Amino acid sequence: MSDQRLHEALEICLRALEEGADLQACLALFPHLQAELEPALEAAMMARRAAQQIPLPSPASSRARTLARARELRREQRKGLWPALRRALALPRPALAALAVALFVLFSTAGLARAAAQALPGEPLYGLKRTAENISLRLAPGPTLKARLEADFAKRRTQETLSLLQAGKRGQATLTGVVQAMEEGQWTVEGVQVLLPPQVEIVSPIDIEPGFEVVVRGEIDSQSRLVARQVRLSTFRMQGIVESIGKGTWTVAGLTFLVDDLTLRDPGLRLGEKATVLGHMEQDGTLIALAILRRAVPTP
Repeated sequence: MSDQRLHEALEICLRALEEGADLQACLALFPHLQAELEPALEAAMMARRAAQQIPLPSPASSRARTLARARELRREQRKGLWPALRRALALPRPALAALAVALFVLFSTAGLARAAAQALPGEPLYGLKRTAENISLRLAPGPTLKARLEADFAKRRTQETLSLLQAGKRGQATLTGVVQAMEEGQWTVEGVQVLLPPQVEIVSPIDIEPGFEVVVRGEIDSQSRLVARQVRLSTFRMQGIVESIGKGTWTVAGLTFLVDDLTLRDPGLRLGEKATVLGHMEQDGTLIALAILRRAVPTP
């Protein structure tokens, strides 16, 4: 079964649903694709219903009224939309591609892109925003591109956290940024004071230093302070001896990095030489080399 055939079937069904056709009638047109089509169409229909009920921001409406309406809709929609989308994320790659097309159609025709992009944690469209991001990560063709997508999405989490802090709201928060200062029990990350309680979890294969990028997960407390629950290494620069060069992996200073066609590599770099690595650590601890370059060694 080709992805193109699945995409065509999905587009036909979406058009039919727009005209008022029944879901089962649409599925009957493509019985051999039913297993892939049904969960994607269900998620699309639920997302469309949510879009019809959620008012888009307008110059005349105040943020207070919008947030009040969002709280009401969150209570109404919590049971309907997101479970279906979470189930859809477990689909095989071809079906995920179909769901991506469905989300694109919805974003284009219902005006969801603008509303979802502005959604903050706890607001009705936030789950849809994160679902679209997760699908993009699942469909990424290689580790380097996936790492770059994760970096882009991390910037969104940071902006969301800054918006929550500015509004004085409590809640779960994620902050990605460069460590600018490190003191006992408190770091400065991207200009934000982050409290590190004794039980904070530090996830890193190397010592974190100022200049490294980290991901802070925690919560904003009643005093509008970001209290860290976990600090995870994200992007970093290190130097060391090249210990092995394999197909798809390099080992530098005892750490093994995945490499692919998008990794910037110095063509003259050899085993035993000193190298500078610009690395990224994924959530599962996998290290990705974004660049491996020769380090100039000064003459003694």
